[in-house]
Amino acid sequence: MRLATIVLLLALCAGSSLAAGTITIHGEANSGGPQLLFHQTSSDPLTGLSGANSMSFDCGTSQASAASGGGFSVGSVRATHCGFGNFVGASVFTEYLVPFTLTSATNQSVAVSLNLVSRASTNNSGGTGCEHPAFTLTLGTTFGSGFLALTPDGIFRSDSIALPDPNGTPTQFSTPSIPISTNTPQELRIKILTTVNTGGASCEIAGSETLNFPTNGPVFNLPAGVTVNIPELNIVDNRWRDPRLGVAPSSVNFGSVNVGTKQFQIVTLTNQQTLANLPLTLESLSIDSPANGFSTLTAGLPVSVPAGGTFDIPVQFLPSAVGPVSNTLHVVTSVSAADVPLSGIGANSAPPSQQQITDTLNFFDSSVNAGTLAGSGLGSSGTNRRNALRNMIEAAGDLIQQNRIGEACTQLLDALNRTDGNPKPPDFVTGSAAPPLLQMLQSIRTSLGCQ
Repeated sequence: MRLATIVLLLALCAGSSLAAGTITIHGEANSGGPQLLFHQTSSDPLTGLSGANSMSFDCGTSQASAASGGGFSVGSVRATHCGFGNFVGASVFTEYLVPFTLTSATNQSVAVSLNLVSRASTNNSGGTGCEHPAFTLTLGTTFGSGFLALTPDGIFRSDSIALPDPNGTPTQFSTPSIPISTNTPQELRIKILTTVNTGGASCEIAGSETLNFPTNGPVFNLPAGVTVNIPELNIVDNRWRDPRLGVAPSSVNFGSVNVGTKQFQIVTLTNQQTLANLPLTLESLSIDSPANGFSTLTAGLPVSVPAGGTFDIPVQFLPSAVGPVSNTLHVVTSVSAADVPLSGIGANSAPPSQQQITDTLNFFDSSVNAGTLAGSGLGSSGTNRRNALRNMIEAAGDLIQQNRIGEACTQLLDALNRTDGNPKPPDFVTGSAAPPLLQMLQSIRTSLGCQ
């Protein structure tokens, strides 16, 4: 079900109104009355916005900055006062209004709460005669509200929602639950206000906060049989997917591999920050211990990937014993992290593939020898991609022999997506034999009844 267009708004001043498909950020100085520092609006919720400004008056300086995109907000404010008298301060305010619908087999009323990850930090540099430094972070959602405040007596207090201490450490917390009917349009509202103010000679206080969805867990707390999709916020099956980072395939199945023999496949990382034209850094790759025969690249990191660029991550399976095993590839980048499940079966001898798989592999090999099918990329990169595609087809044949038809369909779909001419994800092969190879893969899926 396609949800309504995302609506994000700021209601800071008289006359503000809802605007479909926009993000707005707003900062103001509050010494001697509100004074606008910045106010920006974008019509693309995934492009993101950034704004920063400063203002000096009455022997004081206010600074405010914010960035917003994809349903998340970062606010940073600073106030510096150089003498006694009036207070100086600044604030950043954002408000999001996101349509969503919980879906289930039957219409029912269920208790729902929201999981968020917050990071709040503050720095009070003090100074001679520093008077009443204060920092306030206020959060309001459809499911509850709360605040975190540094009061003039230097004590931090929080209320309602358990907001984290302002020490810069990310903390996940859940809002209170409220009953919501499924299969009925709802609204998710998130409001964030960050404010600092102070007075006194050379007194400065700075505060910032970020708000995000969990990267490795559910966005909403839901009972079994109920889920939610919000494409505009990159929420799929109640999990958030970072729009800046692409990882394909989402899982890797090696099928049956002889004990003591190697097989490898490729996971492709894509930097999807094309609108912002920002680089992405692949910081680390790891596999859980015990490795169960799986391994990956460990040297040569970090690697910078330009906007729109890709990086191939080789994953190897070398089983040491007969039987099914699994593991997880952990990918950590400068913008987000992703986990890729790995699975395979150690075997004494690889089972024979079905005739269609055999015919496809024979066509694959003969085309490579004839020069009509080549790996996509230069040098060893192209060869690795070509070999990885062949391994994917072989693994699909092994799954068919084990009557694991659903997994075989998924494996064949991954292979098909690497041959279809669509750049997302990138193709592994090129040449005049690529279109007939694509047709053979489609034919196998058809005969298996894949959806």
